[in-house]
Order: sequence, then C-alpha cells, then structure tokens
Amino acid sequence: MVLLGPPASGKGTQAQRIAASLGGLHISTGYLLRQAVLMGTPLGKQVQKYVDAGDLVPDGLVLSLVRETLAGIEDRVPAILDGFPRTLSQAEALDAFLPPNKVILIELDEGEVIRRITGRRIGPHGEPYHVLYNPPPPGVTATRRSDDREEVVRERLAVYQRQTEPLLDYYAQRKVLHRVSGLGSIGDVFRRIISSIGSDSAAREIE
Repeated sequence: MVLLGPPASGKGTQAQRIAASLGGLHISTGYLLRQAVLMGTPLGKQVQKYVDAGDLVPDGLVLSLVRETLAGIEDRVPAILDGFPRTLSQAEALDAFLPPNKVILIELDEGEVIRRITGRRIGPHGEPYHVLYNPPPPGVTATRRSDDREEVVRERLAVYQRQTEPLLDYYAQRKVLHRVSGLGSIGDVFRRIISSIGSDSAAREIE
C-alpha cells in the first residue's frame, strides 16, 4: 500500500496506525535514508555524499533502499509505503518489481496545509506546540522554524502538486487510487482510510 498526501496531511501517523492494525510494516523512505547513513552501509555511504553536498538523493538510490527493505519482508506481511513514490518515474520503477494494490491519497486544501504548518511552534526544550490546536502555556516562549514560514510552505506545496498530479493520473488509470479527506481527528482519518479499503477483516488481507 502507498500513502500520498501534501505536507502536514499526517501520512506518517496514518501509515503507523495502518501498519499496527494490519500487522504490517511501515516503510518511511526518510527513515530508511537516515538509518542507512547512520549504519554506514554501502548504500548509506552513497546517500551521505548527496546529503553532504545538499543535493537530492537520486531515484536509483532511494529505489535500491526500498527494494532491499521489501525483499527482507516475509510473504503476506503488508507493507505501507510513506514518502515513496514521489514522482512518476519512481512509481513506474516500483511497479516493475512490486506494484501496490492500494494507493491512498489524504486530501487537504491549501489553506488547511498552510494553517497546520505556519502555526507550528517549538518550545525552549523542543516541545511541539501549535498556535491554534495546542498553544504554548502562558509564559512559555515558543519559536517557529524558518521552513514553516508561509512562503516556504507555498513553495513546498507547488513542488508537491507538480510531482503528484502525474502520480494521481497514473494510479487512477490502474484503478488502485482511493481519496480520503484529511480533515478531522487522527482517528477520523484512520477510519476513512480503513473504510476506503474495505472492512477491518478485508483490510487484513491487504499486502
């Protein structure tokens, strides 16, 4: 299964919940890249070169990490991909060795994404806050990260839309795309996802 969605749509949180519900494995490409670097694997050393140079990690390396991880999963254990594929070329490469049978798009409009990200704050000890949903207590000084500014968020959204539109067409043509609203609580969104892929019992058969 693949989870798609704009920044702040909760893909990672939902992927973890789905994996726990189905007895599967949540595969985050961001986590895989960080772990490969930390462990100093051959692939990790290649990734480190691009990270040090401030460049994007090439599709080929990301795909190798995903393929390596999927190869180590036992048969019939559901895999939930979060953060991959991001581009049409990645989707085509994934289809070449393990085509997903469910692709979930968590939908949020631009205004909601901007509200969620620009409202984020960090407390003096790294505590997460949000000016609307979880404001810092009186007397606590919380700051905003530079990449949570509105102009940065709009650019991230523009990149996401450019990359994702071809993906949506690609998966819609294959009749595996399911759209769910990302509004509401984490539980609300989770129930929509489970409903979109079938009942709880049917969901356990997803690979």
